[in-house]
Amino acid sequence: MMFVTEYETSNFATSNKLNESTTMIKQKIAFLLFAAAFSFSAIAQPTHAVTDPEKKFKDAKALFVQEHFALAYPLFAELKAANPDNTVSDHTYINDDVNYYYIVCRLKLQEPKAAPDARHYISVVNNEPRRQLLSYHLAKFYFTKEDFTNAINFYERAGLENLSNDEIGDAKFERAYSYFNLKQFAEAKPLFDEIQQMPIANIIYRQITTTGLSVIMIKIIKRPCGLLNWWKPMPIIKA
Repeated sequence: MMFVTEYETSNFATSNKLNESTTMIKQKIAFLLFAAAFSFSAIAQPTHAVTDPEKKFKDAKALFVQEHFALAYPLFAELKAANPDNTVSDHTYINDDVNYYYIVCRLKLQEPKAAPDARHYISVVNNEPRRQLLSYHLAKFYFTKEDFTNAINFYERAGLENLSNDEIGDAKFERAYSYFNLKQFAEAKPLFDEIQQMPIANIIYRQITTTGLSVIMIKIIKRPCGLLNWWKPMPIIKA
């Protein structure tokens, strides 16, 4: 028969208390960790809400710069739908940029309804560089549609100061090209002359420019020549 001493009883009680204390400490630590995780999630959520549209805008703009317009377009469409023009949000500062890129993508994708939206943007935007750049893209849209009158109109509105060298070459050539096809030879000639002097003019531009100038000179001096018999609207060159 075993006898439990007073010392053993005391030691056993102390051990139980230590176990209970350890369990309580573990429970408190678990609760504190859970509370901290919940608080971090609550704080991080608004930050994610702020940065997500900015990241999407940067991604869409990168695709735009790479001329992947079909890929950039749906991203800009999502951003525009999330922040309509008649609402105020934390991302209002990018709304104007979104509208610009959204319309240009639609023009590049030859969406018919993009033209009136571009005209409206040009008429209301309070940003002259953007007004001129969108005029350039709208002019190219009309040019590919062989609407040479509107192409000339918006190339004139676009100016040259906000265009890259390649865009300046395109604008001068396509404007001259449009004048030529409307038989406005006096307006086309100086532009063709400029293109021939431009170091960035590519070989196709030079060849067509030379042909155009030949026809223009024959027409201006009114000499009868067989070349006039083959005159016809110059073909559109699409990239």
